[in-house]
Amino acid sequence: MNKIELKAAIKNGEIKHHHTALFRGYVSRVGGTTEPSEYQGLFGKGFITTSPNWDSSYYSYKTYYIYA
Repeated sequence: MNKIELKAAIKNGEIKHHHTALFRGYVSRVGGTTEPSEYQGLFGKGFITTSPNWDSSYYSYKTYYIYA
């Protein structure tokens, strides 16, 4: 799944934004938000994207999208 397909699935109600959390790690500001990667864990089954934190170079954001 790519970013465009993820946005379409959210719009159709197939996937919902669960939450966004900080994690210790660097995500390049040049590349921006990464492509969704599959996730299966504590919150269910879905996808994760990571994005840069402009306030810190030690912590970045991880956003969880879960099947509805």
